[in-house]
Amino acid sequence: MENNVIIRMEKTVKRFPGVIALQDVDFTLLKGEIHALVGENGAGKSTLVKILDGVFPPTEGKISIDGKITRIESPLHAKKLGISMIHQELMLAEPLSAAENILLGNLPRRKVVGIVNWQEAKRRAKQLLEHLGVELDINRPVQQLSIAQRQMIEIARALTLNARVFILDEPSSFLSRQELRVLFSLIKSLQDKGCSVIYISHRLEEIFQIADRVTVLKDGKLMGTLPINEVSREKLIKLMTGRELREFYPSKEGRKRGEEVLRVQNLSWDHRLFEVNLKVHKGEIHGIYGLMGSGRTELAKVLFGRFLRKSGEVAINGEKIKVRHPKDAIRSGIAYVPEDRHREGVISELSVGENISIIRRNQDKKKLFPLVNKSQEKKQTAELITQLAIRTPSGRQKVKFLSGGNQQKVVLAKWLNGINSQVIMFDEPTRGIDVGTKSQIYRIMDGLARKGKALILISSELPEILGLSDKILVMARGKIVGEFTGDTSEEEILACALKGKEGV
Repeated sequence: MENNVIIRMEKTVKRFPGVIALQDVDFTLLKGEIHALVGENGAGKSTLVKILDGVFPPTEGKISIDGKITRIESPLHAKKLGISMIHQELMLAEPLSAAENILLGNLPRRKVVGIVNWQEAKRRAKQLLEHLGVELDINRPVQQLSIAQRQMIEIARALTLNARVFILDEPSSFLSRQELRVLFSLIKSLQDKGCSVIYISHRLEEIFQIADRVTVLKDGKLMGTLPINEVSREKLIKLMTGRELREFYPSKEGRKRGEEVLRVQNLSWDHRLFEVNLKVHKGEIHGIYGLMGSGRTELAKVLFGRFLRKSGEVAINGEKIKVRHPKDAIRSGIAYVPEDRHREGVISELSVGENISIIRRNQDKKKLFPLVNKSQEKKQTAELITQLAIRTPSGRQKVKFLSGGNQQKVVLAKWLNGINSQVIMFDEPTRGIDVGTKSQIYRIMDGLARKGKALILISSELPEILGLSDKILVMARGKIVGEFTGDTSEEEILACALKGKEGV
């Protein structure tokens, strides 16, 4: 096994002022291995891979590459050593073409100094992509490509630098099921070529599909490294959180279904939604599942007034409402926790307190004397930070410095800050969030249902849909194609979604 080790980290310690981010962590990466790295937010995953990427050095410990003790001085040095980091926020020159991005910094030149040989550049880029089994138009600007295609360009670019180790940080966050299959195929082709991959993800089902081994970190400490065929989902969750899987989803027992709050009849929109009908009651979590392009997010945005419905009716507590704008939805008691929290959920440059208070302030502006009671606002913000366990030094902290899970809690907090929300729609509420914070958000949702709120959960994660929902609707091609109870199997729901997508 010693001859098969490409990277070895021994007794790795990393200290920041007042924080020990990594404590005596050992990590080995084998040649041609796909090695998953998992843990909650703050577990030390990012710190470990940033040390490998040369962002900062370890405080203590040693790193060996191909058996030689090495100090990685910088990201550029890491690349020269054959280590390439594919970040969650892809680092590409978007106005440039795919070919230009792949060969950026390494463009072939003609004999006349300074003139790029574009014909040769395109030939090399196309050859690299074919080598990876990828088909895309190398002349298209990157900004016109999908996220999956952009990832492939990043990987192809790394290969031009002779990368042997690829670090993929949450690569699947915004990929469809089909795009994920393409990504996995690409990773396998890298493995077949003898490259090694460190794969970071909060989606445990992916770990079991792609990884050979898995390393678990918790609070900066190594909890274990195990072959994937020797570990179960239950064991992984316990190593990561210290809790059993049965404690992961709150019990549905004791939830009381009340009267109908939301009724949607024959709702249609822009050739993407067709005669959608649904009813949601107080105290109920109503799950909506569908594959990419099924219309589930479009339904939420129509109900929230982001899109104007073409036809159909929406009623709250038996009264028909007209929703032409989000302010109409808010006034009617409809709240929306969006899929893309960064663009639609929070204003990252504002503080936690300002984000939590933003809707309340907008509503207060309509009063005759719209005075802001700073003391009361500060008190309400502090109460919500405590209630939702938002990890922040204070309400004055800018939201951009919080983890994804805590940002999501801030999005939810603004709807609980004196806003009379009767229906709360959650669209992919735990995307990119660690398992510990997921469990916290599940308990918050359960608590809201028990207080009589009507919840709609839109998710592409079937375990989440089944673990939380009292009733489940399946969407495909803009229509409701199935209805199930929360004790249905994953296979039945997925089969229904696939059948509906194919129009069978």
